[in-house]
Amino acid sequence: MHMYKPAAELLLHESVSLFDRIGEDLLLFRDRHGFMKCDADLRPLWETACAYVPFSWYIEPGGGRLFIVFEESAYFGLLDLEQGHLNYIKRPAAFSEAWFSNLFLWQDDEIFLYTAETDVVCVNVQTGDWRYSNYEEAPLFGRLVERGYDTRLTFERFIAPTTIISYDDLQERYVIWDAATNLESVIPFSDYAEYSLVDHRHQLFSITDSSRFYLYEKSQLKYKFEGCYSSVLLKSVLLDEEARRLAIVSTSTTFGNTWVQIFQKT
Repeated sequence: MHMYKPAAELLLHESVSLFDRIGEDLLLFRDRHGFMKCDADLRPLWETACAYVPFSWYIEPGGGRLFIVFEESAYFGLLDLEQGHLNYIKRPAAFSEAWFSNLFLWQDDEIFLYTAETDVVCVNVQTGDWRYSNYEEAPLFGRLVERGYDTRLTFERFIAPTTIISYDDLQERYVIWDAATNLESVIPFSDYAEYSLVDHRHQLFSITDSSRFYLYEKSQLKYKFEGCYSSVLLKSVLLDEEARRLAIVSTSTTFGNTWVQIFQKT
């Protein structure tokens, strides 16, 4: 199996509620300070204050913009990922109570979202116009929604633009499905926990829970780490297509600190 050693570390004195890769860089939301973008060595590129707490975010393919749904706010946000400029967009009254899922499809300046309260919604991120939509207008998005809410599987994660990861309880395996090609791949895994977080990149697949990390290449286990007692693992992010570098986010069991660490293959 692979072995990894620490390559970079960023210690933050508050919680980090959202964290993801943006191209070759990393984006995180610091609960008391707003958004922060770092390069792959954790060197800060910019920081942007934010008046509200994000509930979910939607990254534009290519990583140019980020559309944000805030918790308990009359606004949505549009973040320029190159410069860090954040604009607030008024939430229409018709959608004031809607809680959008993390499924989305971005087409030019329009983004399709889904919520049980209003079904499919289309937002023009440039004009701020909102309208009701349907699967006929965005059939690919319809396939994503149907798969995400398939009662035979437990939805785990959506990775834009078209990948849905689910867990099959009956056959004890993760199922990675691409809506654009309708192709599936599977990762056998019997030790499933509902709070596990997964990541997928080409042939690589990772599983992280509070104390364990597993890395698979196709369906073969390449690396595992069990028994993290000094901190709580929050998330792992695969930084390249060959698993040479990984980002691990963890927090203290007693303090509000968050560690972002880069590990590289020895």
